Amino acid sequence: TLVGIAKEMALWDTPFLVNNVREADALYARVVDSLQDHAVILLDAEGRIRDWNRAAGTIFGHALEAVRGMSAEILLTPEDRAADVLENELALALTQGSARDDRWLMRQDGTRLRAEGVVTPLFSASGALTGFSKIIRDSTPAYEAQQALRQGKEEAERANELKDQFLAVLSHELRSPLSAITGWADILSNFSDAHPMLGKAAAVIRRNAQLQGRMINDLLDMSAVAAGKLVLQTAPLDLSALASESVLGALHEAQGKGVALNCAAPEPVWIAGDAQRLAQVLTNLIGNAIKFTDGGGRVDVQVEVADGEALLRVQDTGRGISPEFLPYVFDRLRQEDGSSTRKVGGLGLGLAIARAIAQLHKGRISAASPGPGGGPASSCACRCWPTRPCRRRRARRRWSCRRRRCRACGCCWSTTRRMRAKWARWR
Repeated sequence: TLVGIAKEMALWDTPFLVNNVREADALYARVVDSLQDHAVILLDAEGRIRDWNRAAGTIFGHALEAVRGMSAEILLTPEDRAADVLENELALALTQGSARDDRWLMRQDGTRLRAEGVVTPLFSASGALTGFSKIIRDSTPAYEAQQALRQGKEEAERANELKDQFLAVLSHELRSPLSAITGWADILSNFSDAHPMLGKAAAVIRRNAQLQGRMINDLLDMSAVAAGKLVLQTAPLDLSALASESVLGALHEAQGKGVALNCAAPEPVWIAGDAQRLAQVLTNLIGNAIKFTDGGGRVDVQVEVADGEALLRVQDTGRGISPEFLPYVFDRLRQEDGSSTRKVGGLGLGLAIARAIAQLHKGRISAASPGPGGGPASSCACRCWPTRPCRRRRARRRWSCRRRRCRACGCCWSTTRRMRAKWARWR
């Protein structure tokens, strides 16, 4: 450093070198004094203030002549003075060569500032301790910004917890009437022989109640995905059988719209996965394909193995996806037609949930389309599970409720009446 060079040169007692030392000292003093954001404080061996630069006076509000010879503890907070922070800091600097700190300090007017600092011991040419240098930077704006971010994060986490609690309560309150609606629709369908319109009305009621139920489940699942709380129950399963069951489940919807639904799953394909969640992926992909395919079109579901991966492909002859929207097709709450007058309903969560479930299975999901009118194709790839099919359990004996007495208990009057009405037909 300039000070070290000056000290070495001062040992040579020549007028020329003495002048150079003085010039170097003056240059060093100007450099230190020109620092705007850093306070440079020179302490003696006892921790008393000997000198400091102009920035130190600006930061702390003290005049140098007023604090010269006073302990540097005047810059500390009362709690740090009581804890002997200065003494411990100087001792640590002597032991380790320097000591860093990040704490609150006091200005002359009693206000506090957050500051980062470093203390370094100074020695003479003979090795004797002559004092300490302390460099301090005012970090109050950065500290306050960091605290604001932390506080905002904590508030967001609390709001997220409240949201989860609200959704849990809301789902229960919404499912209770939906269960009653679906149950009474089943009861109405049993009397369709008396009046054909009852069967049609019951089918419409049941279909719309199931649609509302799926929307509620999508909201809960999306909330769980966003919070990282969606957990898989992994076990060996046959993806071909799962695809066939999903196609059968969607067959009624496809027939009602006049869409041909086909499944090509010739042989068992065993993977490790959550059967319920993968069935949800299949239901979302197939349902989305049926939704955007007009009458007379077709939806093909295919299961195959390629390069050690189980590949599930859903392709339709629908309207296709525009190249501009294709990169966002699996984003939540994104729809190509987001207007309030769109022809196809939905929340825009099904494909986002499907992607999240595929990623939890260490798989991937993608979509491709040549453009509007070309018919999109979506595929989901999962790793194969090298295992044999499990033995089927024996079919349990069918349980009969004849000559048995049951007590109907429900959380609401409509549920209890519905259960009694159903049991009355089993007698």
